[in-house]
Parts: sequence; C-alpha cells; structure tokens
Amino acid sequence: MSVSVYVMPLSNYLSGSFRVSWGPDGAGPIPQGPLRDPEEVAQGMSWLGEQLDRFVAPRPTWDESGPLRSATVFSVDGFFGPFLEARRRAYRQKMPLLSVLEPPQIWLPSEFEARLTSVPPWSSSEWGLASAPKVHAELGRLLTAMEDDERPDLEETRRVTERLLEIAKLAVEHDAPVIVEV
Repeated sequence: MSVSVYVMPLSNYLSGSFRVSWGPDGAGPIPQGPLRDPEEVAQGMSWLGEQLDRFVAPRPTWDESGPLRSATVFSVDGFFGPFLEARRRAYRQKMPLLSVLEPPQIWLPSEFEARLTSVPPWSSSEWGLASAPKVHAELGRLLTAMEDDERPDLEETRRVTERLLEIAKLAVEHDAPVIVEV
C-alpha cells in the first residue's frame, strides 16, 4: 500500500482530470484519479467552503487554476515516519498537527489554526484539513530536532520529512492545496 501526495488545484483532483507518470523518465502505467462530473466537483468544493466557514475566518483562498505541481508516492511506512517521530517527541516539543494528521488529508496554502476533520461528499472516510504553512513549520522543527539524533532507523524518516517539507513549501509558493490520499 502507498500514500500519494499531490500539489494541485482541488477541483482538478476531484474531477480526476490529471495524469501522472510513475517510474524513470515517466515509464510505467499512467494512474488517473476517479472521474467525477462537474456537479460532483462543485459539491466537493462547496463542502470544503462550508467546512472552512464553520471554523476559519476569513475563509482561506487558493489558486484553483494552476497545473499539477507535484506528485509523489511514499510507502505507508515511509510516509508515517515523520508523524510517528513527532508523536514520539511530543513530550519535549509540541507539534500539534504532525502528532494528529493522518491520510486522507488536504493541506491548504493559507495560515489558520484549526485542524478540521469531516467526511466529504466524494469519500466514505474522514478527511483532515490543515494549514500547509503550519505543517511546513512543524516539519522544519521536526527536522531540526532530529539533527543530533544519530539513530540509523531515522534516516528514512529524515528523507521523508525533507520531501514533505519541500511539498508544503511548494504548496505555499504556488498557492495550491496538497492532497494526501491512501
């Protein structure tokens, strides 16, 4: 099993109108998201707006017109490494988002305090909503905290943390959501 992480407009993700190529030089199968009609996409976007209106004022905005900026696949174990390490270190250093976030989730490129969870119309499971700048800040603190820890089992966790840090930064720079799905 794997975790896919996309930096792209949510409407593109919901419509399934994107293609990514896996493997060296784009070789391999071309996965595509589940196709949804425009009405389902509009319902999904409306749901997200309603969730944000309930908990975040003013409602965060982001660019819904850009292209797919990044598509990364992690093993489940690799992806969860930074989150588990944040939980392990929680007694020394607070990382409230990393300690509780689990896929599926959306990181919005706006700064807000709330971590929201709800079941969207496009899924039967609960999705989390978080602030990409806040996730970025916590990933940076986690990476700094791991600098002096020379345990060999942390090497993959460091690599995944660095990649997730890049992804969160990319989302903020391009004003695009990060979609994390299992």
